[in-house]
Amino acid sequence: MVLRNLLLILGATIGAGIFSLPYVVVRSGYVSVFVLLVVLGSAMGAVNYFYYRIVVSIKKSHQFPGYVLRILGKRYWLLSLLLILGSTYGALLAYLNLGGHFFAQLFQVSDGYGLAWFYVLVTVPFLFLRGQLELWDHIVTIIKMALFAALSIAAISLIIHRPSHMVVPAITRDISIAYGAILFALAGFSIVPELKKMPTKSIHVFAYSQVVMVVLYALFSFGFAGNISQTGEFVFTGLLGRLLDGAGLFAVYTPYLLFSWVAYDMYTKDLGFSSTSARLMTLLVPLLLLLIGSANFAQIIAVTGGIFLGGIGYLIVKMYKKRFPHEIHIYLDMLQLLFIVGIVAEVIKLIR
Repeated sequence: MVLRNLLLILGATIGAGIFSLPYVVVRSGYVSVFVLLVVLGSAMGAVNYFYYRIVVSIKKSHQFPGYVLRILGKRYWLLSLLLILGSTYGALLAYLNLGGHFFAQLFQVSDGYGLAWFYVLVTVPFLFLRGQLELWDHIVTIIKMALFAALSIAAISLIIHRPSHMVVPAITRDISIAYGAILFALAGFSIVPELKKMPTKSIHVFAYSQVVMVVLYALFSFGFAGNISQTGEFVFTGLLGRLLDGAGLFAVYTPYLLFSWVAYDMYTKDLGFSSTSARLMTLLVPLLLLLIGSANFAQIIAVTGGIFLGGIGYLIVKMYKKRFPHEIHIYLDMLQLLFIVGIVAEVIKLIR
């Protein structure tokens, strides 16, 4: 049970966000990124655990808006719906965008063909592998983690042999983009309702998953800093280039599938959509957003993380405080303040 849930968390969380981090290190500085990785990694582990306790305390299965309605009432339900739709479709848009690019690079086809093939690869399992989707996800996640283990070794080598002319700043004023990107890369709220109940060691699963991600992200972001653009493109060719493309394809594949089912469950369980309508909404909206045009990859990640996921984190803590009033303490208030500050900073940046 512990391993199963750990694989689900890692499979759903490690996705497109990791490829924004090398660019973010250059924009915000490695000190800013490393401090935020530790702070937000701890915060996300705690919030995921709080959300898990909320889920297991309620017998009927829901997605995020359903739990908000049960605990906080209709006043916050509409807000939660807007936040989960924004975060889910923001994530799916980022995954679809980057997945198509990785497929095109790996198999040396045009970006249009890459996007079409990636869309087919995620649509077929979504439509036809519901019963076996979890096993399929576990297999792909294991392959993904093996590829990233190899990339971590490559990142260490790049750090050791970094050219003297490639200077990575320690800290800059552009910290808000780092906040949103790191929050996106670490947040795994949406998969929590899909986890199985763990009689013991539940807190350890969330701690282990966050430690794995923080270490992986730290190595990857600093090692490849300056070598990945804001659109997710690499400057590497040869074996390392193919390894990056392959890891990228696997990295966005499992989160796309899992977030698709989260969206489907939300439509059917919490909003009363028919199965057919829920499938159409899940499959077509990201494609339409991509076709009508969207912001660049880094901006999608920053906005989705800083605003939508920050808002979800705030409401999860608010639900926890109401569901378990005897456990209220200053740490929960500090978590909520962290999310509020991040949202305000991202909104100010967008206005400017």
